[in-house]
Amino acid sequence: MLHLKEIAKSYNGDPVFFDFSLEVKQGEVAALVGPTGCGKSTLLRVVAGVEPPDHGIVETPRPPVGFMLQDPLLLPWRSLQENALLGSEVRGVNVRFRQGVVQRYFHLFGLDLQEAQYPAAASGGMRQRVALIRTLMIDPQTLLLDEPFTSLDFHAKIKVQRELLAYQEKTAATILMVTHDIEDAIALSDYILIVSDRPMRIKSIIKIDLGLWKKDPVEARKVPGFRDYFADVAGKLRYDGAR
Repeated sequence: MLHLKEIAKSYNGDPVFFDFSLEVKQGEVAALVGPTGCGKSTLLRVVAGVEPPDHGIVETPRPPVGFMLQDPLLLPWRSLQENALLGSEVRGVNVRFRQGVVQRYFHLFGLDLQEAQYPAAASGGMRQRVALIRTLMIDPQTLLLDEPFTSLDFHAKIKVQRELLAYQEKTAATILMVTHDIEDAIALSDYILIVSDRPMRIKSIIKIDLGLWKKDPVEARKVPGFRDYFADVAGKLRYDGAR
């Protein structure tokens, strides 16, 4: 379980959030949706341990924690496959035993025959997929995803989302995702947390129940109630933004 209790973070006296509490149970997927610049990415960095909270308690399930930032941050002197294996190397894993796994991910994510390319020759969507592969290669029990699909066209996005859901179902990983795409949030999440502008707080929680169709991001979008969820989330975002 991911558990945040009354955490706070500020920069130069400007509070990003304070007394922020959140609980995501093991195997759940939660999406954070809210205004740009409200502190969602900062929250993920605090949960990941990249930045310390000013105060409060952060508890995550057993390690490792996989953190995918908005920027893929690929090393330009390493091939795409070498970048995908970087997290495994840092953890001291013999990458020779991970070659089959990384090649399988490249195939599943539509990157066949691209392993030897370098980041400068890769599109933004390719780099973003490699960043997600790098995150999954450490077999995380907790996934923190910051706008993971923004550079992907719809076809590539659906392919990646299917594999992400398959990984989550297989491992019972806990996922906390930041997104501005309401449809992605509905299709992938068990519930959506609508947050306010700074200082960020949770304004609304919308439970998503798409039945078995949640396992497929295309079929989920066909469920009759999908548009109702969309209208609910969009309406609350407009109302909150007006305030």
